[in-house]
Amino acid sequence: MLTGIYRATMGMRAGLAVQDVIANNLANVSTAGYKRRIPVYEDIAAAALQGEAPPRTPPAPVRPAELIIRDGVAEVTLSATGVAAPTDRSQGEARYTGQKMDLCIQGPGFFVLEGPGGQRIYTRSGHFYRGPDGDLTSLQGFRVLDDRERPINVDGGEITVTEEGDVAVDGQIRGRLLIADLVPGEGMQPVEGGFISQRPPVPASGYVVRQGYLETSNVNPVQEMVAMISCMRAYEAAQRAISAADAALGKAVNEVGRLS
Repeated sequence: MLTGIYRATMGMRAGLAVQDVIANNLANVSTAGYKRRIPVYEDIAAAALQGEAPPRTPPAPVRPAELIIRDGVAEVTLSATGVAAPTDRSQGEARYTGQKMDLCIQGPGFFVLEGPGGQRIYTRSGHFYRGPDGDLTSLQGFRVLDDRERPINVDGGEITVTEEGDVAVDGQIRGRLLIADLVPGEGMQPVEGGFISQRPPVPASGYVVRQGYLETSNVNPVQEMVAMISCMRAYEAAQRAISAADAALGKAVNEVGRLS
């Protein structure tokens, strides 16, 4: 009975972590270039009970709703002790804005920004503006870098950007956007304004830069709400399991050894 309580508690803790991930996805439905995170349960309780070492890496990404519906609450949710949240890197839609400094990457790759202390930040959000010093800048105040890893100064007149990423002001080339790709995996970590990577980026290819467009978030709000409801039901099932186990344990403690 204690084992059942422990496993249900683990499932409830994991459910709270999943809810946090889903809530963050829903909060960024309208954020340009946002990539949803996919909650993935790590089923290590059963392995621990059998004396096996817990897995060091999470299983392949699975949508939370599919995970719960396909495998059932008892099999997955009640025995989950950890939640990983890999990034869904699928392409969002290109939404026309008409703004000259709104840029959208169609295909693989990330814009590269100069973050605090020179740290490189990788983002799919091309919602840029002309900073106080004339440099092309993100909404977070990070400067956009060219293929020589230098800021791109766009002070002056009309800005045009080619599909290859060449940035020009009044017809004069100011630099080519640095478009880098990241190796999927644990090296990608979300931060304000995009991602940082513990692994070196690789050159991106097969992309097109579109001026006057923004990539929308790839979050499907209906899918996220379904996943949240499934997670809440699993959480409630774990609560009922704890209540049942607690009642059985109390009965055993109070009645063991009692003579009828």
